[in-house]
Amino acid sequence: MLQIFIEGENNFSGDPSFCGISKFVNEITWTLNNNVWECKDEVIPPFTLKLPGNRTSASVNFHVSLININGELGVKIESDYDEALPLTIKVTRKKEGSLRSRCTMYWVWQEHHREVTFYVLRMLDIIYAYPFDLTISLEKTRTSGQHLSPDYTEDAKLTVGDVAIPVHKSVLAGSSEFFSNMFGGERVVEEYPIDGIPERTLKQLVQFMYCHRMTAPKDVDLHLLQGAHRFKLEDLVEHCESILEAGITIGNVLETYAVAEEIGLNRLANSVKKFIEAHAEDIVKQGKVRKLKNSVLLKELCLKLGQ
Repeated sequence: MLQIFIEGENNFSGDPSFCGISKFVNEITWTLNNNVWECKDEVIPPFTLKLPGNRTSASVNFHVSLININGELGVKIESDYDEALPLTIKVTRKKEGSLRSRCTMYWVWQEHHREVTFYVLRMLDIIYAYPFDLTISLEKTRTSGQHLSPDYTEDAKLTVGDVAIPVHKSVLAGSSEFFSNMFGGERVVEEYPIDGIPERTLKQLVQFMYCHRMTAPKDVDLHLLQGAHRFKLEDLVEHCESILEAGITIGNVLETYAVAEEIGLNRLANSVKKFIEAHAEDIVKQGKVRKLKNSVLLKELCLKLGQ
């Protein structure tokens, strides 16, 4: 998620905020006393934070809530603001008044991205040790020190075929080690060709790197899994693996096995093997076995059929 920094107690300065009632319009502090939140989808309803305006711009409201993301505590930020706006999102965790960890990330709010969701405690690299205070604050990012273009517009394009997808290097580099390495050189490049990924899939991957929202199950396919693995998006890989594992059919079983073997997803590969064992006769009847290049799996299939 863009650029993330974890800092210790000795580096912290600033006034503490009261739980639930912030001293500032752009921050809120919540106290979590136990794990009751694990039974809820929405842990704490949206709270409105405001970025004050000035002579040239109006104030902007953002709605911040705590949510449960597959058993992990997350933060959702929503807004109807429809212009590019660079944000600095700060998350701090205190226990018994002492700062335990702090995370700062930089995000460019875009018209077509009306919300951002992130795993707050995973970013802070902590375990759930109750009670603790969690503070979220929003600020407009200053351009100095950030790898953003002066007007916060896109500063690179990913190209697939004849299609160019505008992106912010800082967003992709902060989300993906693949792009961090790609953009890390001294040579300034405006267009980066991405081969071997369909246009639709690349757009899905870019959307994930901006919003960190899991792709809807109906849109998950093997191309997305391969792209997520290539770009080192581990959360998305795990999500795709779970969806594809639940959707194994005679029609896709061999292609799924090939991809699982190619990128080393043992859980998915083992699930495919079990499916093949259970549906061996149907797979052979449909002629799918001709596509089976894995000799070990082919032998297992033949043994299953007594051939």
